Amino acid sequence: MNLKEAFRAQNKIERLFEFVSGYLDDGKNLISTTEKHLRSKAAEDQPDEKIDIVVDNKFPPDKVIDFLILLIDEREKLARAIHAAKSSMQFDLDSAVDVNKKRHAAIEILRTLRNFKSSSSLEKNAGVGYVFNREGNQTLTATTSNASRRLTLTATASAS
Repeated sequence: MNLKEAFRAQNKIERLFEFVSGYLDDGKNLISTTEKHLRSKAAEDQPDEKIDIVVDNKFPPDKVIDFLILLIDEREKLARAIHAAKSSMQFDLDSAVDVNKKRHAAIEILRTLRNFKSSSSLEKNAGVGYVFNREGNQTLTATTSNASRRLTLTATASAS
């Protein structure tokens, strides 16, 4: 078995463990109950009713617990085998996986940056006007609505 198959088996064991744990957590699968419907309290002439809810013995609790312990033992054997395989490698697999995750994150950032488009647009309420500078030359001024950015161009028109 190679590491890829071992990790798949590990995931399968984990899913089985979660299923079995959930089955054992649900009290309906383990305990028989009796429901008492007290109809005589609502109507005196009606008899009380008892309903026995029997546990489905499709999966007896003892066998389910044995299977849970078997899953734990198999998980432990698999973990030891994975550790031995990783130790015998010439490089650190966990570090390589971590670095590869960082590479993928960086590629995703670059992919996002690649999708940016360069554009410019005139904002609503942006104005264009002519003003005279200190030398007395008429210049074209474009002002955005927030007045934080100002673009000044020298016009060729003479001040007459």
